[in-house]
This record gives sequence, structure tokens and C-alpha cells, in this order.
Amino acid sequence: MLNLLLFKNQASYAEYGKRVEAILPDYDGQILFRGAVRSVFIGENVPKFEAVLLVEYANHTKFLEMTSSDAYLSFHHFREEGLESQWLLSLSLSNHTKLHRYKLIDIMKKIEIYTTNTCPFCFAAKDLLTKKNLAFTEVDLSGDAPGRAALKDRLNGLTSVPQIFIGEAHIGGCDDLYALENTGELDTLLSE
Repeated sequence: MLNLLLFKNQASYAEYGKRVEAILPDYDGQILFRGAVRSVFIGENVPKFEAVLLVEYANHTKFLEMTSSDAYLSFHHFREEGLESQWLLSLSLSNHTKLHRYKLIDIMKKIEIYTTNTCPFCFAAKDLLTKKNLAFTEVDLSGDAPGRAALKDRLNGLTSVPQIFIGEAHIGGCDDLYALENTGELDTLLSE
């Protein structure tokens, strides 16, 4: 179980984070992330995430045990004073899924896809990314000669679309993206 807390008051945030971190091991919990979120890829009217605490609990029972303990209640007022929003997430992870620290906030590497508005392979590549609920930045090169020249320079002469990047790594085109998906390497690449 995850508890994502967004604070509006830095002092309360700092004090709550310090105190909750001290008691979390007693309840099989840990802080996965404390700090500011670099970017949010999906969502409208998203608040600034400058004071974030992401806490993992073994289960709902442990969470309830901790939040009703005398130790927790002695500093709970810092949470109440500074909290702007919170979300409790109950995740059901399969045995082969690993929850990696830091990947929840910086959820995945930036995905860029260079396209044109008449390219069927571009649509197919975007469709796969969308079906996997992956956020991506599309750079439409339709009628953009300077953009095409910049991409050509970036790719040592390649001019076909789509061209897909994950982080700084050039993945290739649509066929390359589907090949990575079919072998399971796409998920591995995104989680590295």
C-alpha cells in the first residue's frame, strides 16, 4: 500500500517526514521518496509537487496500526497543519513485478516520437504507446524543414519517421518499437 502526501507547508512537511520515518520500520513501512517532483507527464490542473512524501506500507492493517499508535498521534498535528492532498493506493503486484524505488515519481524515462501527420507507422507506434498508458512527447515534423534537418543531424542521416527515443536512447522506428514490446524488452528499458 502506498500513501502519497502533498504538503503546502514546508516546516510541517519536514517535521512530519522526520518523525514518521523514525517509526515506519516498526510497522514494516518505508519512505520511498521525499522531495520535489521534477515533472508530471499526465494530468490537467496539476498542483506543484514541491513537498512530496511517498510512503510504502506492507499492508492496510500495518498502516492502520501505525496511524492509531501513541507515537504517531503525538506528531500527527504536523501532517494536519501542512497537508494539501493525499492519495492512498492499494497495489496488487504480480510475483514477477518489482516495485523500484524512485520509479514511482520519475515514473519513466521521457519518450519522444518524431512523426508526420500522414504516416501510418507513426499512428501505429503512437497507438502502442497509448495502449500501454505511456506518456510521450510527439514532435510533428509535417512541413517542418528545420525540424527534419535537426532530426537528420541527431540520427546521422536518418530521415524516416517515426523515430522514437526513450531517454537519450534511440529506439528506432515503429517495427523496432513493436519488436521491443513483443520480447518484453520495452518494459525493461523503461524501468532501467
